Amino acid sequence: MKYWILAKVLPSISEDFHKQSDFDELDDFSRDEVKEMDLVGLKLHINHASNLIAGEIKRQFDRSDGSKWVIALIDTSKNLGKLTVQLIESKIFALTDVSLGHNVVSTIDFKNSKLVIKKTAKEVSIVTKARRTCDTCKVWKIISNRELKIKLGKLYKIF
Repeated sequence: MKYWILAKVLPSISEDFHKQSDFDELDDFSRDEVKEMDLVGLKLHINHASNLIAGEIKRQFDRSDGSKWVIALIDTSKNLGKLTVQLIESKIFALTDVSLGHNVVSTIDFKNSKLVIKKTAKEVSIVTKARRTCDTCKVWKIISNRELKIKLGKLYKIF
């Protein structure tokens, strides 16, 4: 059976998660960066481990509040996918938070005398506790393949 997850990857621009003392400005994203970021096709990892790939991002949604949501397919043909579904649903060792892994490249624009920072997404991970505190960046729903068409119709109305 196929399983899908609905997850909020990036918070709305108005959420104040970035006021933490350990916040790094390179982890923040502007509304334009969020809109331009393409997550479709990225792998879904467990705890950012490159060898623990549980699925793939199939769709993304940008809400008017600046948040970014994804639907990912969990690959349950492999034991890791089956375990992922169990861990998401677990009450003991739950994978509940969502974290975006990204690369940052800094270059100097000598013509305009400024630093140019380019951020690109490299993967999305489901984790037990995200490094940044974002109370709403979570796996919101796990959906079986049978439920997907019904849920997608409702999602398009929301987004």
